[in-house]
Amino acid sequence: MAYEQTCMLTCTENDQMVKGEVIDFRQGSLLIVSLERQIKVTLKFDAHRNHYRGSMSGYEFVTNGPKEIREPNRRR
Repeated sequence: MAYEQTCMLTCTENDQMVKGEVIDFRQGSLLIVSLERQIKVTLKFDAHRNHYRGSMSGYEFVTNGPKEIREPNRRR
């Protein structure tokens, strides 16, 4: 499966959304993103809430992760 290289994160402290660039992604386990190419945030999968959750500098972020890229069916 292929996934987008960006995802939207929501800051739970102020409900602002920010776009993050995916550095590493392990579906159902771990997501590492870069915010504005300056801040690295590690988010772990929360199975009870079915999203990724992590914090940096006193701010908590949540996201559903990057969207799956669906490739069209091709003939081989």
